[in-house]
Amino acid sequence: MVGLGIRYTAYALDPHQTEQVIARPANLLFGYCAHEVWGEQTRLRDEDTLDRDKAWSDVQRATGTADDEAARPAYRMFEGQPTWTDRGHVSWTRVLTPPDVPATAEDLMALDDDAVARHLAQWRGERGTESARYTLQFLQSARSFRTALARDGRGMVYRIG
Repeated sequence: MVGLGIRYTAYALDPHQTEQVIARPANLLFGYCAHEVWGEQTRLRDEDTLDRDKAWSDVQRATGTADDEAARPAYRMFEGQPTWTDRGHVSWTRVLTPPDVPATAEDLMALDDDAVARHLAQWRGERGTESARYTLQFLQSARSFRTALARDGRGMVYRIG
């Protein structure tokens, strides 16, 4: 599997789509039933998706548990690991309903970019500065995505895999 990596992909959900996606989040993310949720001719707008490749793990680390501290509310947007099997991996999927969104959006806005960059420099060593730039771009995209979801009363489904 050289050259392949685990990615983070998220899609916005309107409130009427939530129950249907909760029932089958993995199928939706792999395109099996996306037409049932978004409609045959529907094309997702850029602001309806968040796909920032591999930076999710650094944001996950920055929002997750540290020492005896609880995970930040924003961690719910990045929580999870794929399950490895002898045939590859099984993606982690999660649905966040419209009521789940505001707390994670507010917490993402409260994350201190300098603190995230320092954390990555400590964790990644020499590669920390390069990684921090990429991760902070992802973080800004995640902030915009979540803020729009909260403003519009929408939920989301995401996949790590």
